[in-house]
Amino acid sequence: MDALRLLARAQEWTGAIVAGVRDEDLQRPTPCTDWDVATLLDHLIADLDTFNRVASDEGIDLVASIDPTAPENARRAQPDPGDGFARLAKESQEIWGRPGALEQTYKTSRSEVPGNAIVLIALVDTVVHGWDLAKATGQDAEMPLDVAEAALAFTTKAMKDRRIGFGDPVPVPDDASVTDRLVGWLGRNP
Repeated sequence: MDALRLLARAQEWTGAIVAGVRDEDLQRPTPCTDWDVATLLDHLIADLDTFNRVASDEGIDLVASIDPTAPENARRAQPDPGDGFARLAKESQEIWGRPGALEQTYKTSRSEVPGNAIVLIALVDTVVHGWDLAKATGQDAEMPLDVAEAALAFTTKAMKDRRIGFGDPVPVPDDASVTDRLVGWLGRNP
């Protein structure tokens, strides 16, 4: 699996959804409990920036730094969420594309994490919140198949015992799409 290529596809897919958000969508509810579209956009921008900062060896807290309710993250997506997301996604590809970046171990305030794992965590966060945003704004929520498969494989392996940041699995039919199986696994009702 080429984690960097998959992250780029995830960012491209979610970036198109972010760019499709209209001003009248900002107060709509999302599948993320207690977050409206504006708050979710702030979170997405904070996520991208946080993962980029971790990859730049800043050693920041991966959880606290992405809290969309934190004062430093309020209105992070303004004035143009599509432009902000695209700029940070481009920066992400440059940072993670450096020779050896995926093999390096990065220090956060809570642990040390291999670069490849951070990229996969970023991929999951990007596509799942892209799905949340698509659902909230009436856009196509079906993820690219290879990205959804990678995210499902990673999360089912990594989240067997701990579900930090995600709700309990929601049952889906056996013949559900990979996207629906992923979001169901991560506590969303497809």
